[in-house]
Amino acid sequence: MLDGGIPNYNVYLTQGQQITLTDSDRWSRGSFANLCRTLGREDLIPHEFNPEKRDEIGKFFTDTFKDQDRDEWFEILSKTDIAQVGCSRSTKCRTIRRCSRAT
Repeated sequence: MLDGGIPNYNVYLTQGQQITLTDSDRWSRGSFANLCRTLGREDLIPHEFNPEKRDEIGKFFTDTFKDQDRDEWFEILSKTDIAQVGCSRSTKCRTIRRCSRAT
């Protein structure tokens, strides 16, 4: 369930659409660190499982993802090892792209 409890497994509003981060399985190990590096916040990497930092990380992701639209985020994130799912404006989500490992 995407309920906002873990920032790297959540739905974020972009410019008019949503993007879902799905850092939840063996495939995506290291995805949080790659996301933090991509967004210029390597300082957050050691706090992936720190409940005291979840609000700060979640707010940062919320604020950051609002800056561009979903397709722009897919372009950025597709160059990294970050698991993601795209959502339309409705509440129904469909898999748009699962980012592949960078080579």
